[in-house]
Amino acid sequence: MMFRPARLLIAGASPLIVVALLVACSSTDTATEDAIAGQSQTEPSGSTSAPESPPPAATTPATSSPPAAPATSPSDATPAVIPLVAPDGPALLDQAFAELAAGYHFITVATVQGALALSAEGDHVGDATQLSVTSNGATLGYIVTPEGSWVSNDSVWQELDELAPITDPISTLTDPIDVTVSTYGEGSATLAATYPGTALALPDEATVTVLFETVGTSIVSMTYTPTADTQTFVRADISALAAQTSITVPALDG
Repeated sequence: MMFRPARLLIAGASPLIVVALLVACSSTDTATEDAIAGQSQTEPSGSTSAPESPPPAATTPATSSPPAAPATSPSDATPAVIPLVAPDGPALLDQAFAELAAGYHFITVATVQGALALSAEGDHVGDATQLSVTSNGATLGYIVTPEGSWVSNDSVWQELDELAPITDPISTLTDPIDVTVSTYGEGSATLAATYPGTALALPDEATVTVLFETVGTSIVSMTYTPTADTQTFVRADISALAAQTSITVPALDG
């Protein structure tokens, strides 16, 4: 807001002039008259004027400057709003898969109509997987490697003639048909990846969408519904390997 200086009205003042009147007194006394006459010849006239008062000094109208704008500290300034930019879904998923190449720990849970049907927990190291699977109150151990698969019941290992019926949740999902960004926020995203049914041991004509939850460039969980009736739900939580985790082919019994 700008302030306008008020104008000062100055009234002129007339100088004061004082006139002194000299009153002569007559006297019949000749001596007195002579004395007065002599005094009048030696003394200046007694008529005097009072000195004039000097005129008042001119007054410059006062001016006022507009108030200075208050200083604004950096903390008072409104921060600029930077809009979030959607990540590149395919590139982000590729990077997340690459981070898991060395290995990861996983916990998988499958439910049917809300009831627990199967749970699995294990480690994937390099190209080998070791896990334990619990279903209907029984627990089996599996080791799956490129050289073969093994199953353990009560700590007794047996080699299988075919691949194990279950493995880690990620290794068969590295080649999706399509990837889109479902949701995203600051430092997190949900990626929707589409796969042929064979990637999840389903009929070839089926397609399945898997949702990957990412934080930064790391996958923290994945979920999918393998059947069209949506009665079956699978979730896997992904985390880092414990230190010095390794998988070795078991010594066969018998």
